[in-house]
Amino acid sequence: MKRYLLAIFVVALFLIPNSTVIVGISGSYMILETGNEENKTDYLLTVPETADSGLYDLYIELEDGTRYWIPRSVWVLPTEGLTKLRIAHISDLHFLGTPAESQHLRFVGLLMTQLFGADLVINTGDEADTASTPQYIESRGYHWAFRYPTPMLLALGNHDAGTPNWGVYYGPREWYRLIGDKILVASIDTSEQGLPKESSLKWLEEVLANNTDVPIKIILMHHPVFYWQGEIVASYQSEKFRDPHQYRDSPISYYWGGNISMARWLLRLCEDYNVTFVMAGHIHRDQYVKYVSNRTGTVTYFITTTTMAQSRPNYNGLQIIDLFMNGSFSFPYAPPTFIGFGGDASVRSRVYNSIPNDPTWDVGYFYGTFLEGNTAYDFVLWNNLYSESETVPVSNVVTLALPWIGEQAYFKVLSSQGSVHAEMLDYLVRDGILYVLLNITMPSCGDMIEFVIYTAEDNDPPVAEFKLATPRPPRLNRSVTLYFDITDIGWGVRNVSAYLIEDNQQIPIEVKKAAGLTYTLSVMVTARETVNRTIRLVVYDLAGNVYEQNFTFTFYAPGESGDYYYGPVEELPEQPEQLPSLMEFAEPVISKNFGPGSPVIVYPGGSYIVEFKHALEDISRAYIAGVFNEDNELVYKEFDVSLVPYEPGMLTTTPPSTSPTTTPTTTPTTTPTTTPPTESPTSPTTETPSPTAAPDYTLYIVILVIVVILIAVIVFLLKRR
Repeated sequence: MKRYLLAIFVVALFLIPNSTVIVGISGSYMILETGNEENKTDYLLTVPETADSGLYDLYIELEDGTRYWIPRSVWVLPTEGLTKLRIAHISDLHFLGTPAESQHLRFVGLLMTQLFGADLVINTGDEADTASTPQYIESRGYHWAFRYPTPMLLALGNHDAGTPNWGVYYGPREWYRLIGDKILVASIDTSEQGLPKESSLKWLEEVLANNTDVPIKIILMHHPVFYWQGEIVASYQSEKFRDPHQYRDSPISYYWGGNISMARWLLRLCEDYNVTFVMAGHIHRDQYVKYVSNRTGTVTYFITTTTMAQSRPNYNGLQIIDLFMNGSFSFPYAPPTFIGFGGDASVRSRVYNSIPNDPTWDVGYFYGTFLEGNTAYDFVLWNNLYSESETVPVSNVVTLALPWIGEQAYFKVLSSQGSVHAEMLDYLVRDGILYVLLNITMPSCGDMIEFVIYTAEDNDPPVAEFKLATPRPPRLNRSVTLYFDITDIGWGVRNVSAYLIEDNQQIPIEVKKAAGLTYTLSVMVTARETVNRTIRLVVYDLAGNVYEQNFTFTFYAPGESGDYYYGPVEELPEQPEQLPSLMEFAEPVISKNFGPGSPVIVYPGGSYIVEFKHALEDISRAYIAGVFNEDNELVYKEFDVSLVPYEPGMLTTTPPSTSPTTTPTTTPTTTPTTTPPTESPTSPTTETPSPTAAPDYTLYIVILVIVVILIAVIVFLLKRR
């Protein structure tokens, strides 16, 4: 008998779970809590009721002096509730990709999210080009500088999947967030192969099943399910969903075509749970699909947005969507080429729905450039949306967060055209960062402005110093590279031009920026005998000061050699203290299930289960902080938060409802506008877990049944003896 009881005890020991599933409240998510883990990494973050709404950094200080900083990682919602959310959809920024001029597209695209008044940025991946560390550091720096007040939800792209750097700088690969009680956003990993794993769709279905009461549901992924344009009326079981590698009329993308069952699974989830949007990127072009289920009557809008920052022949742009809490939505800045969800497969590679941020497109565009100088930042903006007869005013107050030296900041307009206006309303220098509040108004197509933010006046021209030539000495009838160091002790160098002077003519020479202060000039002199030639160098700095100088070189015929440089001989002045680079403000984060691309979303007084990469010993203080625009003045705010080890049962209250007292009484004033169908959503065909936060006792019940059966079997065996 003792042997049987011991067997029962051993079996029960292995069967009784050592973990429980906890559903967090206020921006809830599911997390597995392990009861016997020695170094627990799960904590309960509670924001005080006095916290103002806005996007904050999270700071954690330990008793030993260690300080952790997780930027732009806590989004406190307004308590009065949401009636409209303006979303900027961007994708495929490919930081440090080639060519380098795409940095201007990234800058202006991120600034446009502020100029167009976005409440939220949704980014569908390929943030880095090769997933290297410098690329994520630059990404973090640009987002910090030009999108400072606006939260971002970021999906993983296939270019991001190759290294652990995603988790080092941005956070989880898959996540979901609740924006109040009105919007659910879930992001899944479609991997390097282009479609999710089975576990990802199981997780997604569990998320949807636990949030059936949330009316607006948005799924983010990098690879689009459809490679199509227009309306599709079908169900997930339809025969039209087949392998596109074999059937060219299939609307399924090649990425998902390798496993049609996965595509059908996702479409079933859209139908069963009445998903509003599925947003994607990857293909570097726009494609919009209105998917109408003839099984459930639900409608899901698949929005694939083009790349924002590739200088290859792509349609570069971003999209602005006004999402109303009654489910309707509009595209307030739609270009003249916008067809929305119209068209069909015949135009799927020629859809131009996004707002162009690229001057190579004659449809109209908003474009800008950004230069980091020694002691100044230079900005140029053009509003060419969309024509004189169809102009789009661009006007807003924006906040920039720029690495800085000193305590003073100055603003100057260098040039402008049209009825444009820009001014610095306020600035605040804190911890080596200049927070600057700019009022930018560009009401008409054709408006342009260049302005500079600087530490002190610049009245000194740049200076150039010749360093060496390759080959040495320079040879006739072959390419020669001349190396110059060029510096400016003021704001910094704007551009460098060079000319070969022959027969009283100035022939342009190719100039390239190399490392540090160094520029290279590539020149070829054609002659039969050794000759002297003059190179003219023209350098402008950001303040408009100019340096012009002639340099004389000897180009030798084959077999001859000697001195080759005859001056002038100039020494560079001592370099001034320079502004820190944007790439110096992006340290790794210790958070695991949240970060700059997946912030905690809470109400004042709300709580959230957060997970870190290691246990935090002896926390002395945790607080959220940020700089905010209040009535056109910058104000620094910080609030102490509670951050304690999480234990099951700690979440006992629900956040305040964000339901507006009435549905919006006004319809969007911009077109095109899309309204969801009036049919009530069909209940899912599969049994779903309860959407409440109550614990799930199913596993315990199953274990109890197993134990009872084991006891019954043992009793039966004993009776037979």
